[in-house]
Amino acid sequence: MSTKPFKIDDSNRGDHYYLTSDHECYFFYEFTAGKLAGHSQGNHLIRNLKKHVSRSHLPDYKYKTQAIADSIGLLNSAFLMGASLLAQAVVCPIPPSKAVNDPEYDNRMSQIANGACQGTSSFYCELVQQTQSYATAHHQQDGAFTSEDVDTT
Repeated sequence: MSTKPFKIDDSNRGDHYYLTSDHECYFFYEFTAGKLAGHSQGNHLIRNLKKHVSRSHLPDYKYKTQAIADSIGLLNSAFLMGASLLAQAVVCPIPPSKAVNDPEYDNRMSQIANGACQGTSSFYCELVQQTQSYATAHHQQDGAFTSEDVDTT
């Protein structure tokens, strides 16, 4: 899978109100919430990436593995073509909502970040880890954590 990343600029910054002209941000696909995988390449990739780890024993989990490999390929090709600062980036994945010791912990972003840096001048570094588990972002109201969001199992 090879595609050129899109840059957020003045033509599309309005879709990303939290970014200013000082930010340099790239993306490959857009995800449309509430739509199925067949809606777009972005939905297909993200929905497969988000397959829950509890499904790892089921036949459809191979699509998650493929989505991880596809994501690695997308980022790796961007690093190799030198899209702006990506040529020598330090890649630090945002941790998932679950702590490493949680049975629902999913290391897909670490796999992607580490794999994408292989063979490039970019460097993978896991700087941030969850110390406790939280509800996933799409299960939170207004993006705020409450005591009810903390998974104590």
